Amino acid sequence: MYGRKGGAYLPHILTSHVLRFQFLNEWQADYLVNNQLVVYHSVEMMNHQRSNYCFLSRSIMLIIGAKGFAKDILEILQQNDELNQLVFYDDLSSDVEAELFGEFPILKSMEEAEQYFLNVDARFSIGIGNPNLRAEMYHKFTALGGLFHATISPKTEIGHYGVSIGKGCNILSGVKISNSVEIGMGTMIYYNSIINHDVVIGDFVEISPGAMVLGNCKIGSFTHIGSGAIILPGVIIGDYVKIAAGAVVTHNMPDNVMTAGVPAIIKKINYYN
Repeated sequence: MYGRKGGAYLPHILTSHVLRFQFLNEWQADYLVNNQLVVYHSVEMMNHQRSNYCFLSRSIMLIIGAKGFAKDILEILQQNDELNQLVFYDDLSSDVEAELFGEFPILKSMEEAEQYFLNVDARFSIGIGNPNLRAEMYHKFTALGGLFHATISPKTEIGHYGVSIGKGCNILSGVKISNSVEIGMGTMIYYNSIINHDVVIGDFVEISPGAMVLGNCKIGSFTHIGSGAIILPGVIIGDYVKIAAGAVVTHNMPDNVMTAGVPAIIKKINYYN
């Protein structure tokens, strides 16, 4: 989980390198540096020591998927200069080459993935859309020994107070996240979305480009918010909800419905059945 609270901001450290960043009476940040856990108990210690380490040594990772959203994750890693020994995984597509863009190897069996986790690095991120598929891939690859890892663009603006981002989240360029925000694991937030203050977002949520979740909202797990949709302040959205592109949600929505329109109304119940 990544998070920060108060004024103890770590300049020039890429968010994707943070394994846990929590605050007790004083802040403590844990990093993997050259495959060893390093704990910094003060900003001064971190500033003194960081020049002695190569943080890019932790750029090894497996991306599940080799099309679509996997290419968006590739751009995040490019922005962070984290392309060292990066590999992708696709055991379904018959039309993929041996390498993505002629550069990044594509593994094509669970046996290869398991060997990668055992012999190279256990971290993985999910480059596939659809909340249900992402949860399925999470369980499948953690069962192999994989460690679910977040990828966060350096072009994201994240509040300094009370922000918690769960493992395996993917956050793309232009996203703005305010203070007092909790985001569950495996959630993907697309380009230029806005998450306002005091928002709680569940696990494996998909927030499409340009969507806005305003203050004091709660978004249930496995929910998909369409491109350009707006969730007005204080609204509670249930689990397994589909919010259509451009919708303006003015009141609470129960679990397992599809909603659309301005203002949004329920168009279908038992949507995921």
